[in-house]
Amino acid sequence: MAYRNIKKLMQDCASPSTYNFELECDYEDYKALPLFERYLVYKSTALGDHILKEAEKSGLDERWAEGCYHEAANFCVDSYRKYDLPDCDGWGGRCKLAIDLYQQLWGWKEGDSSLYRAVEPIVLGGDTFNSVQTTLNRYIHNIVENDSEYKQHIMPGGNASIRFCIQLYCLYGKGFIEQLVKNEELSRFVNLTHSMGNLVLIPGGYNRSRGMAKEIRDYADLSLFNLLHDCDGKAKYFGEDSKEREKRFNRYINFSFLWDYVEKSAEGIYEVRPLCDSHRLKMQTWDSLGIWDDKNVLPKKEELEDLCRNINRGIARRGVFMTAMLEISMKFPDVYALLMQKVFLTEQVYDGYGEVIAAVKEQIRTCSADISRAAAIVDKLEDTWR
Repeated sequence: MAYRNIKKLMQDCASPSTYNFELECDYEDYKALPLFERYLVYKSTALGDHILKEAEKSGLDERWAEGCYHEAANFCVDSYRKYDLPDCDGWGGRCKLAIDLYQQLWGWKEGDSSLYRAVEPIVLGGDTFNSVQTTLNRYIHNIVENDSEYKQHIMPGGNASIRFCIQLYCLYGKGFIEQLVKNEELSRFVNLTHSMGNLVLIPGGYNRSRGMAKEIRDYADLSLFNLLHDCDGKAKYFGEDSKEREKRFNRYINFSFLWDYVEKSAEGIYEVRPLCDSHRLKMQTWDSLGIWDDKNVLPKKEELEDLCRNINRGIARRGVFMTAMLEISMKFPDVYALLMQKVFLTEQVYDGYGEVIAAVKEQIRTCSADISRAAAIVDKLEDTWR
């Protein structure tokens, strides 16, 4: 049984912060699948829809509409016909739990910019902040490079992709999955990728453009860096003027609870924290030379473990903070409104969650109502950071 609303999730789920939104459906056989298999079925349903539409347009058999990966095409079409799965981050308005999450924490209403003083007048939309597929492709690339049997199946000139991943699963089944499962940090990333700590509201249109941009490839740190510095000259979501863009960026970070993705510099401003050394080098190249290209985007083989660990930490910590704020917003809406006004919708630069929690506690103390229970929620949250 799916939860479909945040109140029920908070009441009945043992661990709301780590709940996988892929489970928001009533297909018990799908929900019983092991982690990686379920993820591939989830991803394949959207591809199946695309394949059928392409086949209809081209007049080709659906197996041929997807190029060389015929087994993957059949798998995707079968998955699409069997399971009607909503997009976990609320894209298209079909995942009711994600929509309710955005509404409860941020007063979100699809297509309405009037609520978003954080980035006004930009319209925001739901998105998955850290894309696991890009990193999964890198793991598969490394596996294929050392396995001639797997390597023979990749399309000429092609790269590892979700389609190729599904093709290998169709051909090799659990033997292929075992290659992925043995990496604990990757497995944890796959499990957390559709939990609340990885769901965000981002400027409308940026969800698609950052995924397609070879300079970003859906990585959260590079996405934020581009928003702040307008590296590509296209993402002017926070204004043309650099100072105004910086102020809006500060409000966006605070509004979205993204403090693990930034650090307070010696100058007292937010700087984006790179998820791996390659991304650090890419940011330094922009700062020193003004070059923003596709180099140092994909992490090196030796960086993948730390990259996943850093991402998992950010998702998990943000999820815990979000559940605390959800509890306050539902039990003490006036207190939460004050926190949004005085702590989150501000240009204040915080030095991580510690300073944010201190600011939250300070504001709760100013409330005239009985605040002991609200304070207890924050005290419990603070204990998780010790």
